[in-house]
Amino acid sequence: MNRVLQLLRALGLTMNESEIYVYVAKMGPQSIEDLEKVLGITKQQLCRILRNLQEKGVITRNPQMIEVVSATTFEELLEFYLKRSKDKVRKIAENKDELLTIWKDMKFKET
Repeated sequence: MNRVLQLLRALGLTMNESEIYVYVAKMGPQSIEDLEKVLGITKQQLCRILRNLQEKGVITRNPQMIEVVSATTFEELLEFYLKRSKDKVRKIAENKDELLTIWKDMKFKET
C-alpha cells in the first residue's frame, strides 16, 4: 500500500487525498457520513478534501445522491496521469529548440 500512496503523492495528491481515494476506490461508493466515521475527520475537512479530489478528477458525486462519492478506478487514474505526462513530454520535445535558444540568450546583469 505504501508504494501506491507514494505514487499518488507523486501524482499530486496530498496524503489525506491519497488515503481517501484509496479507501473509496477499494470499498466502493461511500456516504460522507460513513467516511467521517471511518476516517475520523470533521465533515468540513472531508468536504474540502473531496472537493479537491473532484477537481482532480479522481472522485465523483452522484447528482441524485450528493452525499455519496465514488472513485475513478485505479487503472483509469493511471491511464489519465500517463496520458497527461506524455502530453507534457511531447510539448517539451516540440519546443526544445526554441527553449534552448531562449536559454542561451538569457543574460543577467553583473553586480
